[in-house]
Amino acid sequence: MGAQVEPLLGMSDAESDPRYIRVITVALGVFMTEGYEKATLELIAIQAGVSKNTIYQFFGCKSDLFKAAVRNIVHERFKDLAEPLDTEQDITITLTKFASKYMQVINCPVYGGCAFYEIPRLVVASAHREHDSRRFYIDKFYSFCWGTLKQYFERQMDCGRLPRVDVATCIELFFQLAHGPGFLIFDYDSPDIESIDRKMKNRVKIFLNACAILAESENSVHLPQ
Repeated sequence: MGAQVEPLLGMSDAESDPRYIRVITVALGVFMTEGYEKATLELIAIQAGVSKNTIYQFFGCKSDLFKAAVRNIVHERFKDLAEPLDTEQDITITLTKFASKYMQVINCPVYGGCAFYEIPRLVVASAHREHDSRRFYIDKFYSFCWGTLKQYFERQMDCGRLPRVDVATCIELFFQLAHGPGFLIFDYDSPDIESIDRKMKNRVKIFLNACAILAESENSVHLPQ
């Protein structure tokens, strides 16, 4: 292994450098198609049309590049995800819009032609060697998805629109129902939005009923004997 070059540029300078954008864009595609182990900096440099030394100007190692690529795609795809939650509309309508948008985001192809939902599989596959990268991805993913939903659910509970239950359990239940039964995968180039909305609305209704049952169960546990 050759000697590594310390990163020379600050992040603000790096992120405005077109080579930086090209490297992380190409890198994610290589990671997705080749897998973490086989995705070498040499291959990424060749496909990005830069030298390996240029990559080391921005990143100290492959793990740093991987985390930057994941950070970029998570931010790019999730930056507008919370928009449907910034409303006081009926909770069923709001959660249906959020769930539909979420499913479209994770089914959307990313660099390399694979869908966004393939990224966790890539991270898990490299977890035995890159625990830090796995932890990073989970933290970034949950900060966008769980963080925004946590704030929304807490507001709805405070207003009495949602039964007061454990918020973490509530969020986990929501995503379990959004993902299944029968993980919703569709043709992103020509998605049937009405069908997606209809399926998500049904799952949101199941979720709200489950929350009500869970709240009743929790309250019964605390009733005086």
